[in-house]
Amino acid sequence: MNTTDSKSCVPGRTELNTTVSRWIRSAKPDLGSVRLLSDGEEIAGYAVRRLLGKGGFGEVYEVWHPVMNAAFALKVFAPENEERVARLLTEVRALARIRHPNVITIHQFGEHKGHPYFIMDLAEPLADELSVADCRRLVADISAALTAVHEAGIVHRDIKPANILRRDGRYLLADFGIA
Repeated sequence: MNTTDSKSCVPGRTELNTTVSRWIRSAKPDLGSVRLLSDGEEIAGYAVRRLLGKGGFGEVYEVWHPVMNAAFALKVFAPENEERVARLLTEVRALARIRHPNVITIHQFGEHKGHPYFIMDLAEPLADELSVADCRRLVADISAALTAVHEAGIVHRDIKPANILRRDGRYLLADFGIA
C-alpha cells in the first residue's frame, strides 16, 4: 500500500503535515488598519499598489515602477529607536553582499517621510500546504541560500515560514533583520 500523500510534506504523515501547515498559517502577517503608506503614494519613482503584510518593524507593500514596467516589494520601517535603525541597516548590508538565486535581492535603499525603506524583488509567501516535490525543492533551495549566506560570513538566525518566499518556481530566503 502506498502511503504517500501528494499534498503532504512527509509521505504518510498527515498529522505532521497538519502541524507544518498550522505553523505556516500562524506566520501569516497581521494586516491591521494603521498604515505607513497609502495606495497610489509615490516613493522614488515607485507607486504603492497595496499592502502585503505588517510586522513588528514595519510594512511590506507591492509597488510598481512604470519605467521598468515591473512590480517590486517595498519594505518600509517605523523605527522606534536607534537599535531598530541599526537592525535595518544590518539587513540591507547583509542582503547587498549576497548575490544568489535563492536569496531575495535588494535594488534600492532610501528614506521617505522619515521612514527608512528598501526595494526588493516581489515574491509570494509560502502556500499553506506543499506537495512532497515542493518540500524537496524548498529544502534544496533554502539549503543553497544558507550556504551562500554562510560563505559571506552571515548567520541568518530567523529561519521561519514568513521569511521564505517563492518566485518563478524558486524558494527565496528573506528578512535578514536579525542577522
